[in-house]
Amino acid sequence: MMKRLILAFAILTAPVASASEALTETWAARAALLYQDTEEMLGALMAGYDKPVSAEFADELTQFAVTALRLGQWIDQTGGSSDYGCIFRGMAEEAELQLAQLEGPGSFTQHRAALKRLATLLDDAQVIAVASAQSMQAGARHGEASPACPASPATALQILAAQTD
Repeated sequence: MMKRLILAFAILTAPVASASEALTETWAARAALLYQDTEEMLGALMAGYDKPVSAEFADELTQFAVTALRLGQWIDQTGGSSDYGCIFRGMAEEAELQLAQLEGPGSFTQHRAALKRLATLLDDAQVIAVASAQSMQAGARHGEASPACPASPATALQILAAQTD
């Protein structure tokens, strides 16, 4: 758990300039792989095999969430659509919330719901990545300050910190 917190902090404190449209494409590819893993986990759960979340899956999902935060910051700082910045931050927060649900002592119903939410999130992430990259390529820049967004980087770091306790 501490490893994930350190990874998240390191990525969040790295310069946002390293985020780019290419990172958005990499993030979408990661979402596709995580989606497949999530669907496999859901299938196993439905077949009666409640295997615990692997450390590798948890680390990949955490990296996915932290990258989403960086992409949200990049979009905000480069004048991209504030909607996409907010969506990326919301996806990061949701991924961490569902991971916490999966790693916690939950019931079959709670784990199934978390896996279904993750699968939906990861499927949506692929579409959002393409749309946001197209928006940036088209030069859709509003130049206005981003409105307040309920999902924030601080929230995701708080979730990660709570998981290490």
